[in-house]
Amino acid sequence: MKQYIILFMLIVFTRSHAQQLTEISSGDFIREMRPVIEKMNQDNSKLRFKKEVYRDARSNELLSSSVGVIYHGKERSFRMEDGGVTIMQTNDIYLVVDSLDRVIQLAEPDTNFNPSMALMNLKAEALEKFQLSSYKNATFITYKVVPENLMDGTIEYQVDLKSNMIYRFKISYPAANYFSEDLDDETVEEPYAVITYEPLEKIKDPQKLFDLKQYIVPDQEGKYKLSDQLVNYELYDSRYHPIK
Repeated sequence: MKQYIILFMLIVFTRSHAQQLTEISSGDFIREMRPVIEKMNQDNSKLRFKKEVYRDARSNELLSSSVGVIYHGKERSFRMEDGGVTIMQTNDIYLVVDSLDRVIQLAEPDTNFNPSMALMNLKAEALEKFQLSSYKNATFITYKVVPENLMDGTIEYQVDLKSNMIYRFKISYPAANYFSEDLDDETVEEPYAVITYEPLEKIKDPQKLFDLKQYIVPDQEGKYKLSDQLVNYELYDSRYHPIK
C-alpha cells in the first residue's frame, strides 16, 4: 500500500532541461510553487496524466508507459486511477483496488492529508536539506530539487507559465539493481520516471466518483464486505482481521 501512497504524493515531477539553472532560496521556491500546487488541487477537479519509466538516462530505454487520472473532491477526498490500480480516500476510509491481483485493501484515512500540499512538502525546514535552482524561458520555468546525498536521486518540476500549472515532472531514482531477481547480479541501473499532465478539468458528478458502494458495502455489524460485483476479489481490512 505504501508504494501507492508514495506514488500519489510524488505524482507532480517534471522533465529536465540542459539550460543553466540559477540557485534559489527555499523561501523563493515556496512562494512560487504554493499557488501552482493549490491551483492543481482545486475542489472537484480532474487531472489526467501519462507516466513513463525509463531504465536510465544513457540508454533512454522505455520500460513502461501508462495513463491515469487524479480526481480531487473536497477536504481529504481524492481518487487516483493508474493502470490496474485505483486508490480512493474519503473522510472515513482509505481504499486500494488492485484489479490485476483481484485484491481490495482498506485502511484508516490519512487525517493529516491536505490536498493543497499533497503534491509537495512546502515546509522550509524540510527543504533545507536540498539545493534548489530554477531556469525560466518564454514558455516554462523549471525547478530542480537536489538532495544533499546525490545517491538519493533528484526531482524536477516544469511549470507552464501560461496556465501556472505543472506540465511535466521527473524523478531520478538512486542507483541500484532494480530489474534482476538474481542476487549475484551486480548490474546498477539509474531509472527515472517522467509524468506529463493534461489541462485541469472540472468533475461533473463528484458524488458518483467517490461512492464506495461499487467496491464495498457495510454489513450488519458496521464492518465492510465486498459488493456483489466483486465477489471474486479478496478483501483485506487493516483495521480488522482479513475477510474472505
